[in-house]
Amino acid sequence: MLRQAIPLEWLAGLRAVFDANLKPPEQWPVPRGMDWRHAQLEFTDESTAVQLAGAAGDILVFDVDLVHAGSRNASGARRRSILISYCAQTLQATHLETADLRGVRMDTREQFDPAQFRQVRP
Repeated sequence: MLRQAIPLEWLAGLRAVFDANLKPPEQWPVPRGMDWRHAQLEFTDESTAVQLAGAAGDILVFDVDLVHAGSRNASGARRRSILISYCAQTLQATHLETADLRGVRMDTREQFDPAQFRQVRP
């Protein structure tokens, strides 16, 4: 958890951007029903579960393979999130071809090349 990683003065603007393109659940790109579940697995042992709580401006970084779920916002306000993903350059074409299927609305063509950045060592 990266506490207050997003500056407080950015939060109002980010909320406005998120709220500008809200779609009701029946218009989401992936069909979901009342009985739809994220996983068809039964996890009854929660002895190793870790529950994190953050505040506006916090960033949570985790491995995509981690079994995770969102919960209700404790304040009752709508939850807003940004999902950042990455893939091997060899998979970039497939990633772009399936963007519409996944409901991706942002331009994801930009690529990060570590060779473009000079590493400074102390």
